[in-house]
Amino acid sequence: MSNYQKFDIVQNGYDTDQVDVEIDRLTARINALIQKILTYQKQIETVSNQFNQIRSRYQQIANELTMREKAVDDVGRMALREANSVIETAQNNADDIVNEAMVKAQELIRETEQYKTEVLEIKRDLKLKMQEYLKTLEKSEMPEEPKLSERMLDFDINL
Repeated sequence: MSNYQKFDIVQNGYDTDQVDVEIDRLTARINALIQKILTYQKQIETVSNQFNQIRSRYQQIANELTMREKAVDDVGRMALREANSVIETAQNNADDIVNEAMVKAQELIRETEQYKTEVLEIKRDLKLKMQEYLKTLEKSEMPEEPKLSERMLDFDINL
């Protein structure tokens, strides 16, 4: 079908009834197209509003995400600093404990050596005294043992 309507030619031009019918048809079609355009414009406006709302919400979410990521990074940095501080404190405490243990061990070693020296001196002194006692014992004479009858006299017993 052609886009142009062919009209019958009459005495003074085209058939006016045919032209009027075509004009009415085209007017109706134009009005229908105008209604479609208005409907589409409303749909475009609605979609545009929805798009703007979604874009706004997206921007809000993106901003919140950025803030939360920054907060997570801050917490991570603070946790790392705290962990490093705890590790440093623990290392210092461990070093102090090791140093104190070393000092105590050295004191115990000195005391042990001192006790060992004292024990050796006491042992040497005891040995010397024992040798002196043995010499004294060897030099001394034992008295003769009295006879049994003499002992009995001490008790006034008659035999």
